[in-house]
Amino acid sequence: MESISRLRTLSVSEHYMNEMYEEFHYFATWLPDLPLQIGDIGELKHNEFTYVSSLNKKGMDFNVRRDSSKGELKHRSGGGVSVSTKLRGDAGIPQFNLDVADAGIVVTFGSNAGVVFEATGTEHQLIADVDALDRTILDAHEHGEWKDDWVVISDLMMATSATILISQGRDAAIGLKAKMQVPRLSLANLDAGFEITNEKNMNVAIICQSGLTPLFKVRGINKTFWGWGKPESGGIQRMGQEFESGILRAPKQQAPLSRDRYSSGWGLSKSTGQHEPQVLRPVVSEIAFEPFQ
Repeated sequence: MESISRLRTLSVSEHYMNEMYEEFHYFATWLPDLPLQIGDIGELKHNEFTYVSSLNKKGMDFNVRRDSSKGELKHRSGGGVSVSTKLRGDAGIPQFNLDVADAGIVVTFGSNAGVVFEATGTEHQLIADVDALDRTILDAHEHGEWKDDWVVISDLMMATSATILISQGRDAAIGLKAKMQVPRLSLANLDAGFEITNEKNMNVAIICQSGLTPLFKVRGINKTFWGWGKPESGGIQRMGQEFESGILRAPKQQAPLSRDRYSSGWGLSKSTGQHEPQVLRPVVSEIAFEPFQ
């Protein structure tokens, strides 16, 4: 019987995180208004950060380096997204409840999951001594105080004001009216005092919210191939010609070794032709974003 393959449709959150990574090369916080702090410890599942603890709570010292310059970040989905500014005195837009005397912004989406992101007053926070942090994490991991799947926020983008709009469904739209008169009308202008006048098929509509942390990077444990043999015996054969990709499982009665700082599976060594422990050594590095397919 002929099989029929179907392409999986990305969820709204997956689409948003993919777009933001492609634009900024950072993880995007989901939900977008989830509060994060530099040094937060958590688990990263499907590119979403779930808080567990923090470096401060665990007594792990670190210093923060701050970029004092305030910037702006903008992103709009390619194709089908339109942002129109209406000034006072311009013709009214009755379908969005904007009269001639009103100033406002109208955003329309043509695609099923369009994104408009705008942030002002952005501040960059980073852990200053990453090498020291990595050593601290490895030490905690060796003593069973740091789990394999834990990560720490080592790079965080904060915003004085941010607007995040994500559509769900075709022909989505949103109208915003400025209650205050400002010299420069923009989506993330906190002083404008925007109110929503009309919206259709919107999944997320965060308007000029202060204190958001929309972008971040994390560091955590990566286990890399160390070699064949027992780590406690000093007889590990380093990675080289002995390595063969693809792990062949040993018979069930041969249980893998268990060590605090090492983990192992069974593989076939080229040099001996025997099933031997394949030792993995943990290292700390930046964790990569895995695009949704």
